[in-house]
Amino acid sequence: MSSQHWIKILLLALPLSFLAACSSQPKPGTQIDSGTTAAIENNSEQLIKAAEQAREPKRSALYLKAANLLISSNPQEAVSLLSIVNESQLTAADNNLFRLLNAQGYIKLNQPTTAKAWLNAVDYNRLPSQLQRKFNLLSAQLAGLEGQYQIAINILSQALDNPSTPKETYTQLWDYLLQLPTEELELLLSNNTNPAMQPWLELADIYRTPSELSQQLAEIASWQMRWINSQANKNLPASIIALQTTPAYKPAHIAVLLPLTGPQGAAGGAVRDGLLAAYYSSFSRTTNITQPELTFYDTEGQNPAALLTQAQAEGAELIIGPLRRSVASDALASQTSVTVPWLILNQVSEAGFEAPIYQLGLSSESEAKTSAQRAWEDGYRSPIILAVDSEWGQRVAESFNEEWVRLGGETITPYSYKSNGDYNSSTSEALLVNGSFKRANSLSRLLGQKVEYTPRRREDIDMIFVAGSPSQGRQLKPALDFYFAYNLPVYTISSMYSGQVDSIQDRDLNDIRIPLMPWFTERSNLKSSIQSSWRESQSALAPLYALGADAWRIYPRLEQLAQSDGAKMYGLTGMLTISPTREVNRELSWQYFRNGRPSTLTKEASLNPDFKIDVLDIQNQEQEGI
Repeated sequence: MSSQHWIKILLLALPLSFLAACSSQPKPGTQIDSGTTAAIENNSEQLIKAAEQAREPKRSALYLKAANLLISSNPQEAVSLLSIVNESQLTAADNNLFRLLNAQGYIKLNQPTTAKAWLNAVDYNRLPSQLQRKFNLLSAQLAGLEGQYQIAINILSQALDNPSTPKETYTQLWDYLLQLPTEELELLLSNNTNPAMQPWLELADIYRTPSELSQQLAEIASWQMRWINSQANKNLPASIIALQTTPAYKPAHIAVLLPLTGPQGAAGGAVRDGLLAAYYSSFSRTTNITQPELTFYDTEGQNPAALLTQAQAEGAELIIGPLRRSVASDALASQTSVTVPWLILNQVSEAGFEAPIYQLGLSSESEAKTSAQRAWEDGYRSPIILAVDSEWGQRVAESFNEEWVRLGGETITPYSYKSNGDYNSSTSEALLVNGSFKRANSLSRLLGQKVEYTPRRREDIDMIFVAGSPSQGRQLKPALDFYFAYNLPVYTISSMYSGQVDSIQDRDLNDIRIPLMPWFTERSNLKSSIQSSWRESQSALAPLYALGADAWRIYPRLEQLAQSDGAKMYGLTGMLTISPTREVNRELSWQYFRNGRPSTLTKEASLNPDFKIDVLDIQNQEQEGI
């Protein structure tokens, strides 16, 4: 299937009057000779100065040249320059370039609707071959921006046989292959008919399949032998090169600090068992490699700093843990002589640390920031926060708020609800429905007679962020629907999912948008092994089993992930990357509840929601004046 076919699927026709409205008529100036233009051809500042003094059509042509130079490094300025270009003064060729640059600029500015309009206005058949390749790349980028990764991959795959295909195309293709849901990648791999795509699909499958590092490297080496002359091997992704060239950390002795007794014993035991499951799984696959010695230290009632000192004295070359935030904080406050890599199983400091200290945790606060980012990407700008009235709820609300402000939004005053309180009262207060009642009652008293009215919610919001447990969510969402917020998207964090499919009870969570770890959304041999061995891994402790498994699998890759941009590890707790401050970031899978079950939430669905209310008679509700 041709790239033009996929592009036609992607692009929607918009009237050219929309595009023309984006241009304005410049004032004429003095004429610039061709010799002057040639001298400043590669200097955007000089081109802009020359344009300011030029007459049409030279004026618009110079602005176009300047925008072309700036489009990659400064898309905002480039788009501003394009807005003052007089399109009617351009040649046919420059007119096409003008539209193409506008599309590129708005893609970089994350404005897909406007970008789509400009791209659709380009006359593809009149583009020279170089700009046709650029058009195809932009079409793929637009599809990727909207979460349509399969379309993006199909567009780019048409150019893989072309020897003049730019490096950027391969880089973009690799990125989309890593973003594609696992099931879709497997489907592409099994149904592929494009020989040039086969090595890319196989490499992505190897890279994304969680496995022991030594095994993964062996599989990549075998892949290179099979595809030695392929463009994929000649244009290896940076993450693959980093995997091959950064030495893996191979400690002979690992100390694991966990609460194995006391109130947190079950949590610590889950992490331990998940880690051991990954340990034995890797050992069964790599029998020719000596596995490190493991020593477990119970942190319950112990001085964490003393345990760190003891572990190092007993030969530990890597420390994993502690699990509890307070214990980790105490250890950090008291310990100044950790000389070996240390992977803390919590997020203790947002400022992060320098090597050799790393943080990997399941922080609700981090997930709240993830929800803020997704809501912002989806185009919402006026949220309210509704969090349970507790220290945890306050922390989650503050994290969402902080991230929202960082993104450019305004500070939000959060609303709270009692964990066992009146959910109707809390939601009606947050939605200002009570104010509607009060205004009607005041008017009734003023007129001295009963006033017929329809209660309304506030109209100054476009989304809701809620934080709580599954049982709280099952009461909050119906209350929000009842008080007229049924058409507002609701975002939350993974705490609102029990971890077990319950389509009856979770029907009350329908349409809530939630980030979940791969443990809950994808198949995994290791997960299946853990679930068959430990029944508790199918309970609320499930994320901790996943955390233990990922702690084992990530430690050899810590330096590689920290040093290489774009390097990822596909774990059970998320797609893992490491920030410059040594924090392990988890990219989660966005889902929404549909018929009481988590279902994949695409970016396209986020931008074009189709709300369906199953059990709510709004007309009857309004007539009764509820």
